Amino acid sequence: MELLIIDIIHIFRKYKESKLMNKTKTSSNQTKEPIDWVDQIQQHPAFEWMMQNLKYIPYLFIALLIMIIAGYQLISGSAAKTEANYQLAEGYWAKIQRSIGQEAIDAKQEDALLQLCKIVDKHPELRAKYDGMIAQLLIAKGLSEEASVYTERVEKRTASTQNPVFKEFSNISLLIAQGNHQEALQRSLSLKETLLKKEEPPLLLPYTLIRIAMLYQGMGEKNLEALAWDEWQQYAQEKSLQKPDTQTLKTISALFSEGDFSLDQYIAERSLEKN
Repeated sequence: MELLIIDIIHIFRKYKESKLMNKTKTSSNQTKEPIDWVDQIQQHPAFEWMMQNLKYIPYLFIALLIMIIAGYQLISGSAAKTEANYQLAEGYWAKIQRSIGQEAIDAKQEDALLQLCKIVDKHPELRAKYDGMIAQLLIAKGLSEEASVYTERVEKRTASTQNPVFKEFSNISLLIAQGNHQEALQRSLSLKETLLKKEEPPLLLPYTLIRIAMLYQGMGEKNLEALAWDEWQQYAQEKSLQKPDTQTLKTISALFSEGDFSLDQYIAERSLEKN
């Protein structure tokens, strides 16, 4: 029994000593000096460089501020210029449309078209909106080679989604620009038959009829040219089965007129030459 008591006392003492040791360790850890972060920052190479070049730092901040201001002005100025060009393009196209509504094309439309072409060439994002209209105007004025640039761009953009008749009309324009008049004529005649079969022929029919007459003229086929002009006049005077759109006829009449010389006068002179 005494031995048991002695063992218990011994175990108790051991436990008490271990508790005391743990308490001493904890107290020692708590009193340990913290890491000096200020010393570490001061010893960093970047801090040392800053201290050595302290007098230059204000100039660096000034240079950075100037660069930020200059960059902002450049970006904002470019955006403002782009927006101004968009508005100019709208204005030039509106001027062209007003001129088309008149009996004859004047110098204002010529200049507006030229300026619009320059803006569209400079801003690719505007090409989807204006390429087709510019090409149509140039073709109507007999400038097929100049129009080919715009028709090719339209063709590339709309190759997968374009209406087949519009695609064919565009391809014929390219043939004319390349000087392949015989093939252009044959395909124009085929396109005309396709358009005539439609219950509501698209805008391309009147342009195709005029194109056929012009191609016959260029090839020296006066009799066939006269027949083509007769077909155009029947269409324009609503004597054919297909009823033309009044606004379309006004547009075409204006496009193919020069000064006081109208499309009807041109056709009349061509008929006199045949006789």
